[in-house]
Amino acid sequence: MELFANGSTNPTNPLTWDTETILAAGDTYVIVNNNASDELKAYADLLHGITNFNGDDAFVLYRITPEGNVVQDSFGQRGVDPGAGWGGSGDTYTVDHTLVRKSTVCQGDTDPDDAFEPALEYVGIPERYLYQPRQSYNELFRS
Repeated sequence: MELFANGSTNPTNPLTWDTETILAAGDTYVIVNNNASDELKAYADLLHGITNFNGDDAFVLYRITPEGNVVQDSFGQRGVDPGAGWGGSGDTYTVDHTLVRKSTVCQGDTDPDDAFEPALEYVGIPERYLYQPRQSYNELFRS
């Protein structure tokens, strides 16, 4: 996984997994910032600084093969700085919002260079969760 900060085409702070890390169909893998609260860290599969972004960055998730990296999913548009964030406004604005992929989306965005509109693939977590973090975490990371 690579983070492309502030419209860059060069990745910063890449994340690599162990060779045999496999995510089963329908499963989730939670990456939490090293500086997060202990309560949120309890839900983490991995602590990593790749989560240190401000809403205007792009991410690309790859499958590593002997032939090279194959894009599996992307968020944002690599090489584009959208200003403060993606999506302009509303619940799916990428600044200070938590987004969850819509259940109707069955495949990742494999073109990290195409235009990005988060409302097409994501729903925003209602603002009320900002004031009730325990319920927010339980809703997002049901075990």
